[in-house]
Amino acid sequence: MLRYQARISGPLLDRIDLQVEVPAVGVELLAAAPDGEASSVVRQRVAAARALATVRQGTSNAGLAGDALELHCQLDPAASRFRHLAESRDIVTAHLGEAIQYRRVLQTR
Repeated sequence: MLRYQARISGPLLDRIDLQVEVPAVGVELLAAAPDGEASSVVRQRVAAARALATVRQGTSNAGLAGDALELHCQLDPAASRFRHLAESRDIVTAHLGEAIQYRRVLQTR
């Protein structure tokens, strides 16, 4: 990754909100990993989720907009309080830690 990162300009990196470092995985570990789900199984699960959404709200989640979005995506009181925690008057250590996690720039070696 580092050889590719050096080719990206600083101003462009500043516009990337989330950077995730993924360590290299050895060939042996990859070869020993079990196979993933078959596409047909995933397709059935997606179809069931889309059917449920259509029964619940008359369209898929992607089709929700405006008032329908507000109606079908209401937060419960605990989730709403959690969402508003970031609206504090001051920047606190937890906010800074979260921002550092999201914006951590990989350092060249």
